[in-house]
Amino acid sequence: MHFKKKPLILWLAAALASPGAFAATSMVYYKSATSWTSSYIHYGINGSWTAVPGVAMDSASCAGWKVKTVELGSASSFTVAFNNGASAWDSKNGANYAIATGTFQVSGGAVTSGNPCPVDLTLPTVPTNVAKSNVTSTGVTLTWTASTDNTGVAGYEVYRNGVRVGIPTGTIFTDSTLTAATDYAYTVRARDTSGNFSAYSSAVAVRTANGGTNTALVYYYTKTRGWPAAFIHYQMNGTWTAPPAPP
Repeated sequence: MHFKKKPLILWLAAALASPGAFAATSMVYYKSATSWTSSYIHYGINGSWTAVPGVAMDSASCAGWKVKTVELGSASSFTVAFNNGASAWDSKNGANYAIATGTFQVSGGAVTSGNPCPVDLTLPTVPTNVAKSNVTSTGVTLTWTASTDNTGVAGYEVYRNGVRVGIPTGTIFTDSTLTAATDYAYTVRARDTSGNFSAYSSAVAVRTANGGTNTALVYYYTKTRGWPAAFIHYQMNGTWTAPPAPP
């Protein structure tokens, strides 16, 4: 059976006519003049605005900057104002900022093209000296030596048997969802503020303790002694049972 290929120009026309085809985006970097703790981007596309205060911006890979990618649909530009989520606004003195598709940075009342943060290709160092402690029938505590990075370490990922089970920001993690008398292998990797990951650490093997309470079954032969009854008098961790009263 032979299928006739659709001409390229017709395929492009159909794609362009599809809702959302080739939707435009704008990546906006913003740096407030007064070092806001949080920054929100409040924007309007074709006259339709986000609800106040807008959308929270994410921390960029360089200090002081926030970033957010906005989907514009079929629009080629949009109108923007910034705020700190409370009463402080930067709306270019009420005129608002006009931003097109692409990558732009807003600072000091001006819009310029480009990314203010240099591309970071440096990976964090691998976490070392991963060690286990406090191993029980249901849990274990892991510690390791901190990684280093040129832009800063944002946190770590802990993997158990290849599955991520924790994302601590520090160098300690407790896993309390284990099964008794079971073997596990843990690895750790670091993540920097640019989203780069280190290689995985060496694996640390963990075997959880047996569950329940340890018991000892003791038999004592009394026939040769002719005792009508027998008592066991014992000590555990330095503490003795009370001896039976004399008859």
